[in-house]
Amino acid sequence: MAYDCSGAVLLMGTIVGGLITGTCSGVWAWIKWNDRAFMIGSTSMLMGMVLVSLFEAFMHAVIEISVIKSWPGGARPLLGAPNNFFVVNKL
Repeated sequence: MAYDCSGAVLLMGTIVGGLITGTCSGVWAWIKWNDRAFMIGSTSMLMGMVLVSLFEAFMHAVIEISVIKSWPGGARPLLGAPNNFFVVNKL
């Protein structure tokens, strides 16, 4: 479930990041140069989507590595618990 949701979050973050970047630079370009606003806004929207997706992929990797390093041996048995305490429906 977590991996399914993370893909949707990454996609939505990329789209929203690109829209915010394109809107801000498009408004700025409209104020500075009225005739170049669409060109600057659309180009910066694409560049913003690329930069946001790279940042999100980097952060996803960092978080996943930190989670893996948090549990180096996986789930460890409790004191006094049998060795197969954490095994569920092993076929």
